[in-house]
Formats: sequence, C-alpha cells, structure tokens
Amino acid sequence: MREPGAVLERVHWVGGCLVRVMAAGMGGFFLLICLLHIRPHYALIDLWTIGVAAVVMVATLPARFTAGWTVLAVSLSAATTALLALHPEGVRQPSVLVEATALLVLTVRVVWRTGRDRVVPATALVAGTAIARVSVLALASVAPPLALLVVAAPMAVLVAVAIGIGLYLRALDARRARAVLEARRDERLELARDLHDFVAHHITGIVVQAQAARFAAQSGAAQTPEQLDATFAGIEKAGTEALTSMRRMVSLLRDAQHTDRAAQDAGADRAAAGADGPAGRDRGPPDGRGAAARPPAPSRT
Repeated sequence: MREPGAVLERVHWVGGCLVRVMAAGMGGFFLLICLLHIRPHYALIDLWTIGVAAVVMVATLPARFTAGWTVLAVSLSAATTALLALHPEGVRQPSVLVEATALLVLTVRVVWRTGRDRVVPATALVAGTAIARVSVLALASVAPPLALLVVAAPMAVLVAVAIGIGLYLRALDARRARAVLEARRDERLELARDLHDFVAHHITGIVVQAQAARFAAQSGAAQTPEQLDATFAGIEKAGTEALTSMRRMVSLLRDAQHTDRAAQDAGADRAAAGADGPAGRDRGPPDGRGAAARPPAPSRT
C-alpha cells in the first residue's frame, strides 16, 4: 500500500507536468499564429521578437528553476526592449503577450527561489524588464508620459502581484522549514528523555542490588556463593542493559544529527541551483520525523 504522502507527491508532480505542457502548447500555438500572421514578408525584427518570446517562454517551463535560463531570457528581453525603442515599427508584434506573461512567471520564480543575498537585485531586474518591455508598445503612437500611465501602470500592478505571490510561496517554504526543524528538535528531546529514563532505570537497579548486598554483609547474614553470584549477575545485567540503551539512543541522536546536516547541505545546494520541482525539493515527511526510524524501546526488566 502506498503512503498518502507519496500519492499526493505523485499527483502534485503529474499536475505540474500537465500545467507546463498546457502552457507550452498554448504559448507555442499563439507564437505560431504570430509567425503565420507576418507571412509572406518575414521581417527580421518580427522574427527576432517572436524568437525572444519563445526563449522567454521556454525559460519558465523546466521543473527546475535555473539561473542560466533566467539570465538568458531576461537579457534577450531587455535587449529586445532597447531595440524596439529605437525601431518603433516593430513594437506592434502581438508575441509580446506571451513574453510579458512569461516574464511575470519568471518574476514569481525569482522572488520564490533566489537566494536571500540576490533576491532584491534579481527581482528588480526581472520586474523592470517586464514593465519596460510592455511600456515600449505605446512609444510608437502615444507620448511617453501617457504611455507610462496607460501601459506601464497596469503592468506595474501585475508585477507587484507576481512579487506578492513569490513572497507568499517563499514564506510558506520558510514556515515549513521551521516546522521541520522544530519537529526534529522535539524528536531529539524525546530521545534524550527516553535515554535518561532507560539509563536511570537500570542504574537504579544496580544501586538497589549493591545496597542489598552491602546491607546483608553489614548485618552479618551469611551469603552462599550462589546468592553472591546471583547478585553480581543482576548488577552485570543491569549495567549491560544500561550501556546498550545508551549506545542505542546515542546512535539515534547521531543519525538524526547527520540527517539534519545532510538536509541543510541539500537545502544550500537547492538554493544555489534554484530547484523548485518535486525532484528538486527536499520535502521530506510532512511531520519532519523521518530523520531516523526509532526501534522498539528496550524492556525495563
């Protein structure tokens, strides 16, 4: 029987693939219409604009968010913006709708997945490129101040919404990471309490048997070798069980520590690579208790 968490993860992965396929199909179909619309005279500026829109759209499709694709897409879009500002005859190409939508998606992913030290400049670059790319549409027929009011202002609102979505997703990840760390800390504290209880139980047995033997010796009661052997055997057994419990609990604590360290290293690699798909996320169990499987508690005999 499959675990519910694994089934939900599989459903999430399949849903993400379907969304990406649908987005790629709709965007590609629209760009194909744009390409057919300019025939039979394929102007270089139109072909360039459609190609850049295709590259920016492709940059949003991979399950893994990579800085290389983002830098390439934003650089091409910024260069296209500057080119069309100098040649306003090409700014009416409708492929900009696909490009602007893809830039909004990239804004969300940059805010969500970029490292804390680079999130502000990266977000400003992508958001500024998206606003400028749409604002250049009105330069051919509308005065710049009015263009900023009519085109740039609504796009700025959409960019702000995209930034808000990215911040919300980033906050969800941070909240979940804190919950996992707290759950693992509680697990270690519980193991430490169990270690104290088990060892204290066995050491109490050792103390009690040693006190009984000492009391018998002080009272002058004669003890047979069999009785002494049974007393020492009980002390030896309690000490062995105490050492076994201690080794077992310390091993669990050490395994949990190594697992936490590996998870932190994976999180650092994920932040550097910007992974955001089911294959790139280090989700782990929902309750954060997958660090180490706890064996049955030793018997307190």
